[in-house]
Amino acid sequence: MEEAHPKVFISYSHDSPAHIARVLEFSDRLRADGIDSMLDQYEVAPPEGFPLWMERQIEEADFVLLICTPTYYLRVMRKEREGIGRGVAWEGNLIYQYIYEAATMNNKFIPILLEGAREADIPTPCRGLAYYRPSTNAGHEALYRRLTNQPATPKTVLGVLRQLPPLERKVSASPTTSGKDEFTDPVDTSKSTPSNVVGTQQQFGSYQLITLLNVEKSGQNVLSKSYLAKHIPSGKNLAIQILNTQLRGTESRQFLSEVQVLVSLKHPNIVPVIDGDLERGTPFLVMDYPLYNSLRDYHPQGDPHQYSNIAFYIVQVAEALYYAHRQNILHRNIKPESILLGVNQDALLTNFRIPIIAHHMQRFTVQSIYTAPEQRTNQVFPASDQYALGAVVYEFLTGEQPTDITLSSIEAASRHDTIFPSVLRAKHHTISIAIEKVLLKALAKEPGSRYTSVLEFANALNDALR
Repeated sequence: MEEAHPKVFISYSHDSPAHIARVLEFSDRLRADGIDSMLDQYEVAPPEGFPLWMERQIEEADFVLLICTPTYYLRVMRKEREGIGRGVAWEGNLIYQYIYEAATMNNKFIPILLEGAREADIPTPCRGLAYYRPSTNAGHEALYRRLTNQPATPKTVLGVLRQLPPLERKVSASPTTSGKDEFTDPVDTSKSTPSNVVGTQQQFGSYQLITLLNVEKSGQNVLSKSYLAKHIPSGKNLAIQILNTQLRGTESRQFLSEVQVLVSLKHPNIVPVIDGDLERGTPFLVMDYPLYNSLRDYHPQGDPHQYSNIAFYIVQVAEALYYAHRQNILHRNIKPESILLGVNQDALLTNFRIPIIAHHMQRFTVQSIYTAPEQRTNQVFPASDQYALGAVVYEFLTGEQPTDITLSSIEAASRHDTIFPSVLRAKHHTISIAIEKVLLKALAKEPGSRYTSVLEFANALNDALR
């Protein structure tokens, strides 16, 4: 049987000769990889005329790739001057019609952000869709997997259902009175070798634990432990994060429901959560094994970043957060350790804190300087994530935390509620007024005084850093 080549049509605006050439190069690369890519540069003069030709291309294509730029946005949204960009405007009408007839369900149109493009350039009817940055090798591979239906983690063969014996019921003689949850660690690392290698007999549910990857702490309290683990039925190596709490009854069902919301997040700058479950009441999350270090690993505290690096990282994180916020998902745990750097130094967001886990852990979580003031009173908004990202930027710009003091975590968090971050330019003369203005707005104590979205903050910061 002859191999089927996915058929793709590329919709774009003629912004400049350089942009036209970049789009052609992108299309040629797709064709070299077996994707039947079509764009107007391959067609001299279609006999039916370009309007009908465009309509036929969109109708016959398996996928329509939208090369999003500020100009493309204006023309699709009909905000360009009358008579300019009529081809893109016509394609935009067709896109609107297809999405309308599909009752907002979309499997055909894919926003593409080439180098320098931003999420704000995506036309309104396609906002919230998974988009791709094929200018990097990782982004191109992610798009190629989408076009060829080759998931990074294919499903394993479905096994036979097992009949399990009933569990013996254990009744505690008296309820726990300590008021503090104890973390039942599946591995007693105090008895293991000095390395992070876990004993070969250590098992957690259907996972064989191999290596301790990370211990997440708040003060002296352990919040979670992450392991490289082998999924015994499939033999696949994955990362498993075991959370320091116990869930029962309705809380277990709430956890499983919230995990599925995390699983639904599909964004090139978010580490995908594959699954989540409970093992004897202990919740855990399963992710692709990330072969990456965090921003904290690459840039220890006290090490200021170059402006270009900050802009590159923060815009990507903000786009991931903005995408999650549009799905009504808050992160609640933004900090340098929650931002990984991928193959091409792309920022990858991880460590989302779902509501049921945030609720359970709040009683022994020491609030950090990345925690927004309102979050300490259990009020969480998208602007709370923006505040935390602003605190990360402050630290990376200056090499100092926003409080400008060296205290314990609790003292720092308490003081941070009552003082405004030190004026940047008073201590760091290389920082411009524009940067200071953007950052202090993101760090405003009142959520309503911050930017209307985390993406607006990132774009303002990017402009100020230039």
